Amino acid sequence: MTIKDETLLKFTALEIISHCLYEMTFFGFTERKIQKFRDELEKSSNEFKNMTPEEAEKNRIRSEKFINKIRGKYKS
Repeated sequence: MTIKDETLLKFTALEIISHCLYEMTFFGFTERKIQKFRDELEKSSNEFKNMTPEEAEKNRIRSEKFINKIRGKYKS
């Protein structure tokens, strides 16, 4: 799902994630796959929040790379 810059300015991260999860159900993702995705996303977010600034910089990836990783991991 492409997210425009203006969307990032108008909506919170939680609102964007909620919309993405809704879209996933529309495209056939099961509740189990969505919950797994959500749990892993929350775990990753918490880990990132607890990193030092140096660790955080080392663990950032470009959005295109992240999207390709997610597409390969969560096929419906």
